Amino acid sequence: MKMKMSRQMKYKTKEKPSWTKRIFLWMERHRRIGQLLDTSVLFGSMFVSFLAASYISYLLPNINYLSPLSFNLILLILSTYFLVFRFSSDKLQKWRYFSWGFIGFNGLLFPFHLLVGLNWLGRRKSTNFPPIISMDPAYVWVPIVSYLFFFFLGLGILLLIIQIEKRRRRRKWNERLRNQRRSNNRTDK
Repeated sequence: MKMKMSRQMKYKTKEKPSWTKRIFLWMERHRRIGQLLDTSVLFGSMFVSFLAASYISYLLPNINYLSPLSFNLILLILSTYFLVFRFSSDKLQKWRYFSWGFIGFNGLLFPFHLLVGLNWLGRRKSTNFPPIISMDPAYVWVPIVSYLFFFFLGLGILLLIIQIEKRRRRRKWNERLRNQRRSNNRTDK
C-alpha cells in the first residue's frame, strides 16, 4: 500500500551538505582509505615540521632548541586536519578540542621540559632533549617562546569560544524575556 506524500514533502528542497561534511561522510564509508590518509597526513606533518626546523636551525647551534617548535607544528597540522575533515560535531566544540590540545600539550610538557628534560624520547645521545635550564642562555628563549606562544594560542581560542557562548546565551535569554513581555502585554490588554 502506497502512502500519499503531502505537497510540502513532495516539493521540499534538499539542502546540499558542505564539502567538509561530504568528505567526512566519504571517509566514514571508506575507512581504510581514511586511515591511509590519516597516516600520510601524520608523516607529512612530521616531514614539514622537521624540514622547517632544519631550515631555521642554521641560526642555532643545536636542534634541541627547536624541538618544542617542531612538536607544536606537528600538533598544529594534525589538529587542523582533524578539525576540518574528521570531526562532525558542532563548530564551537571542534574549536574547543583544538584549543585544549594546545593547552594540554604545552601546559604539561613545558614545565617538564624546563626542569627535567625530555631524555626519554630518544635512546641515542643525539636525540636527547636536555632540560631547558641547562641549555645555553643565549638561545634558551627559543623553546620557551614556542611553548608559550602555542599555549597562549590555545588559551586565546578557548577564551574566544567562551565569550561567543556567553553572548549566545545572553541573546537567547533576552529573546526569551522579550517574548515573555510581549505575551504579558497581550494578556493585560
